[in-house]
Amino acid sequence: MDLNIIKKEYLRKILKASLNGQKYSTVFIRATFPLYDLKDILEELKYEFNIENIIFFDVDYDKIKSFYETNPSEDEIEKFIPKYPIPTGNMKVIILTDDSTYYSNYMSSEYTEDYIDDFFKYNSELFDIISTLENKITISACPNKEWAKYLYGSQNRLSDLWKIINSNIPDIDQSNIESRNMIERRNELNKMNIRNLHFYTDLGTDFSISLNPSSIWVCYPEELGGKANYYNYPSYEIFTSPNCYSGNGKIVLSKKFKFFYEKVINSATLEFSKGRIVSCVSDNDYFDDIVKKRTFGLYRIGEIALVANSSPLKYSDFYGTRSLDENTACHFALGDSIGDCIGISEDKLAAKGPRYYRYNTSDYHEDIVFGNDSIVVEAETQQKQKVLLIEKGEWKL
Repeated sequence: MDLNIIKKEYLRKILKASLNGQKYSTVFIRATFPLYDLKDILEELKYEFNIENIIFFDVDYDKIKSFYETNPSEDEIEKFIPKYPIPTGNMKVIILTDDSTYYSNYMSSEYTEDYIDDFFKYNSELFDIISTLENKITISACPNKEWAKYLYGSQNRLSDLWKIINSNIPDIDQSNIESRNMIERRNELNKMNIRNLHFYTDLGTDFSISLNPSSIWVCYPEELGGKANYYNYPSYEIFTSPNCYSGNGKIVLSKKFKFFYEKVINSATLEFSKGRIVSCVSDNDYFDDIVKKRTFGLYRIGEIALVANSSPLKYSDFYGTRSLDENTACHFALGDSIGDCIGISEDKLAAKGPRYYRYNTSDYHEDIVFGNDSIVVEAETQQKQKVLLIEKGEWKL
């Protein structure tokens, strides 16, 4: 298949999932990499989706660097920064990104930071509007040269990346049935009043963890006005933030993962006692040191996520970006608990802090996959009833 056709097919999936039958007059597309020919494809697609206007914010590092190296005056900067009219009507935000690009050296360079600051400055009213659109944001991984270089070692293999990502991500029409099932399962989990979760796999995982009375199960998509709203697309996880002081037992990785957005951990066995990692054996000394020395709050769990092993994303062992890798199987995250999963008011959290309510705090959140086709997940309710949630990698709920 022609590469431009593949790109259009994939971007059509993203738009279809993001809009999901709702009318938006303006779509703001933000990318952490240069969109180049993708802008032309998206402009074509806007007529198909009856979008009046598309606003683009992407980052072309070479162009930005060459401009800011000249020490431009304020007038020159003002002329350089694109400016957009204030949109009217219904607005949607789509963020196209991936870990490799977002955390690459050029995204964190002084030139890029200056450009982003100036872009926000000269489009402040636009970003004031965007900051209010909490339920109107969709985040999707999108192939680009930096990602291809990270995954395959060469930017020249970008076409291979487009093909594998497009082939493994289903159209929204195929996803909607499973999305409804996810929403129903999430609702059931929240009704269960779960006290404990226990995980087993044939790799050696034997791990239990408690939930807080205030822990909330969340999934994306969420129900919004009778329609599924995609915050992350695609997403096949139902997740919560547990009691970070309660984890006991052993977890054995089932898939390699990217730690701190660049270091790949191929294998690891973690042992927990009272929520804290007490033993870590992996193929990466850096990872071992981080968790053993209790650095950055990455020695306690901030998230537990349930994903069926039949996830459409399972067909690749490693995508090299968190948003896809975490949706291949059950996983947990070391580090920060997820705000949406903490059922405590902001006032109470501010007064006593998340740790008082047994939620973990950290500047980092690192997802680690341990599920496979053997995983069993059993829940125990506050009424001490045992409920089988997942068996042999598949939902029983």
